[in-house]
Amino acid sequence: MVDPFLMSRELAPFTRSLVDQHFTHWRAGRPRRWEERLEEVRHWLDEQTRPYEAVGLALIAQMGPLLTEIQQSLPVHERRRFLYRMDADNLRKSPEGILEKMAREWNEAGGTAPPKGFNNLADLKDLGRFRIVASFLSDVELLSARLEATYDASRSRSLSPAQQHLAQGFRLIDNRFEDLIHSRPPKRKSGERCRKGLFAPQEPSLSHYRIEVQIVTAFQEGWDKKDHHLIYERVRTGQALDEHHQRMSFALSEQLFIADYLFDTIKRSTGTSTRSRRAASRRK
Repeated sequence: MVDPFLMSRELAPFTRSLVDQHFTHWRAGRPRRWEERLEEVRHWLDEQTRPYEAVGLALIAQMGPLLTEIQQSLPVHERRRFLYRMDADNLRKSPEGILEKMAREWNEAGGTAPPKGFNNLADLKDLGRFRIVASFLSDVELLSARLEATYDASRSRSLSPAQQHLAQGFRLIDNRFEDLIHSRPPKRKSGERCRKGLFAPQEPSLSHYRIEVQIVTAFQEGWDKKDHHLIYERVRTGQALDEHHQRMSFALSEQLFIADYLFDTIKRSTGTSTRSRRAASRRK
């Protein structure tokens, strides 16, 4: 078995230490061979993260009526257009991805023990995750605003049945979505642009199974998939990477944001023109 982490000279020592010094859940004693130890850790991580898939599917089902309600609340001439779609192809993080993230955070933080390990696995925020892919930038804002409003106590008496249904099953941690779309350049460390929220079941026995929900535009989803393949995977596995390519990918994210912004501008202008023509027609 090829160990992808040994391809990364930077992270390999942290991965080995995680497996050899910080994993204590051996089924029948610690195997002698590295490949066997790594495989047992991967198997354990796979078992531990299976519930996230079920919780993620439950959250999607619970959100469904509210998302349909938002679609139906659009102006009549917009209701049949593409508003959103779910991207739930990878509802839980892979064991390889978990080990890589643990090793990377340890490398960045330093210290003798990893910030995230097998004893506090649930502290990793994206063990369960899915995306809501929206058409326009304003659709991202609309969807995140309606989801956030579900958890605004001052609006509790005016919540729709669909919002009440969602709130009964899940809570939104911090009652808000993090804004990674409009953060200013000094704070922008990557090309990722999205609204990001963390949901947890209301059922106390399941509350540690948190699900990360990202709301992105179709442009930004496409950028992320390409950047993941061309840049992230090469960095993760220690392959040679031209830094110019990394800078170009980051710049492309900025350009796609401008494209999203301009399409929204056109959309608003078109909507204003349509309303003006209808008002003029009614006056005749």
